[in-house]
Amino acid sequence: MIGELITIIAPILVCAAIGFSWIRVFRQPYDTGMITNLVTNIGVPCLIFSNLTNGQVAPGAFGEFALAAASTMVMMGFIAWPILRAAGLPWRTWLTPIIYGNAGNMGLPLCLFAFGPEGLGYAIGYFAVSAVSQFTIGAWVLSGEPAGRFILRQPAPWSVVAALIFVLGGVPVPKFLSNTTHLIGGFTIPLMLITLGVSLARMKAVRPLGTLGLALLRSLGGFVVALFLGLVVFRFEGVELGVLLVEASMPVAVFNYLFAQRYDRSPAEVASLVVTSTLLIFLLLPGLLWVALHLAGMN
Repeated sequence: MIGELITIIAPILVCAAIGFSWIRVFRQPYDTGMITNLVTNIGVPCLIFSNLTNGQVAPGAFGEFALAAASTMVMMGFIAWPILRAAGLPWRTWLTPIIYGNAGNMGLPLCLFAFGPEGLGYAIGYFAVSAVSQFTIGAWVLSGEPAGRFILRQPAPWSVVAALIFVLGGVPVPKFLSNTTHLIGGFTIPLMLITLGVSLARMKAVRPLGTLGLALLRSLGGFVVALFLGLVVFRFEGVELGVLLVEASMPVAVFNYLFAQRYDRSPAEVASLVVTSTLLIFLLLPGLLWVALHLAGMN
């Protein structure tokens, strides 16, 4: 089992270490904005389309899993809000980092290596729900202004629609389109992980002990919520349950820091939470993965 965990975790660490070393050791330039736009606007939509049309996950199961993902985020919000209020922390600053974990950069490759192509298909459903809600509801929470029209300009939701047209309509995807989206989607996960390492190299943990409690709430709280919803409410088993547990326990997403900068919501402290929660998850990951694999019946 230890060997299996190392096989799953090692590629994540190596890719993130490449990005971290690129900045801290080799001191080379890295255009995070360009890479982020490339991944978000081209890579992720191709990855979504390719995986939804490869037949690994049935449309009905995908829809139910997306509902479970949304329920996990909503429940985390209801749990986190009174805790933040009781702690005297501004909820508009800290609620979204607690709700939105790193379902993309870290969650997708972890689910791929732990549960195979089927796991990646479910993980993409979780990531799609997380990304769409963060760029709409999350932006509204931070800014106080509605951001509903933003969703219409994002290619990721449209890639889901395009894939479902082929799948539900029983229309075979043209080979050239299948090969192209598979090829382009292939660069997405490595670039996400390298960019994660770059982001960690550029951020500073200004208050690591002060953000440790919030980091624990993000990962362990998300895991417990997913465990309850997965077993009791949705009655998942196998890969579905394992992916839900892994995705829900991911550390604070880097996008939370970018939004904090944009809306001037304590960006330095949010950056500290991103760093602290990411370092924490590397300590918790072997145990969390062991439980997820055990409950999924894969060990």
